[in-house]
Amino acid sequence: MGWLEMLFEPIKPMIVSIGKEAFDDENYIFEPKWDGWRILIHKQGNRIEAFTRNGMLISSKFPELKEAASAIKAHTAIFDCEGIVLRGGRPVFDDFSYRGRLSNSARINRAINTHPVTFVVFDVLYTDRDHLAESLTQRKQRLGDIVDSTPVIMPTMFVGGQGKGLFELMKERHMEGIVASIYIILD
Repeated sequence: MGWLEMLFEPIKPMIVSIGKEAFDDENYIFEPKWDGWRILIHKQGNRIEAFTRNGMLISSKFPELKEAASAIKAHTAIFDCEGIVLRGGRPVFDDFSYRGRLSNSARINRAINTHPVTFVVFDVLYTDRDHLAESLTQRKQRLGDIVDSTPVIMPTMFVGGQGKGLFELMKERHMEGIVASIYIILD
């Protein structure tokens, strides 16, 4: 099945595995480990939908997605994200889970103000073509080109090679940790 047929269909994302300790390596990029729910966002024109990593459609729980759509410059896109709610500058898992459990539209509308959601985008899988054959650094660059940072959606920050430093910063900010991704293909 091609990517266009996968648009607005659930996709299973790659799952993060847990490492023992932070490390520095120029062959890796490092980014914060956001404490929320893994979300895949699909957009085509004005239509935007969100799926959990288990394939559950949850768009109706997050009216903020309409605002997120206007910050995405690509007509068609599939993004791998983390849905979070920030409190005091750090994500709070229970706050996002609260939003994910709501089904009453009046409560959802109140929660837009009491539990505002941010979708942190860390990968672009598809726009007008499949991007998985591109290097991770190319996809990160593409994200910066097609997603404007707003309070509702933003590309994640990342650093090359400096896992220990980012880990210490995340620890100081009481964040969950870091994610390491290899970006140089070794033969």
